[in-house]
Amino acid sequence: MQLTDEIIRANRVQCKHCHAEKPVCDFRQFKTKTGKPTLVTICRDCEKINGIKVSLRGSEAREYERTHGKVYFAYAPEVNRFKIGYTAVDPMARLSSMQGESPVEIFMIGYIKGTQTDEANLQLKFSNFQYHREWFVHCDEIVSLIFELIDSGQLTVINESVFGSQYEIARTNSIEAVSDDH
Repeated sequence: MQLTDEIIRANRVQCKHCHAEKPVCDFRQFKTKTGKPTLVTICRDCEKINGIKVSLRGSEAREYERTHGKVYFAYAPEVNRFKIGYTAVDPMARLSSMQGESPVEIFMIGYIKGTQTDEANLQLKFSNFQYHREWFVHCDEIVSLIFELIDSGQLTVINESVFGSQYEIARTNSIEAVSDDH
């Protein structure tokens, strides 16, 4: 949508997502390759609430990633593999996409706020356990990290039942191990 004098005078734009008429200041503006100012026609509220990502470039894209990005942990029990990935949208929407591409069932464990750099750093940290690209073999190191993130409140847990009672057993054992040291 081109930013015309008529829109500026009216100072209101209709969001293509929620259809609400809102002030122009509720929409982001950027310049196209031709240099003409263009308005993103999805309001900032819809972007935040629904995880909608419009085409962004440069510093605006980096800012969006920094504030909206999530590094997620998924698990495929049938093949005993973890997936460490990044998404700028709702992790459950990403799970739905992954599930459609996978011959086995995948469960979303949870996510932390993060960037693609954070994802790459975690993948590098566990590169010894890498199976294929973003998939890793089941190992104590990844399970321990997930427990640490849960216990510290950094991981937004989506599906606690992925580990079932193993989570409570591992958590109890780690607490007992710390108690025995003191």
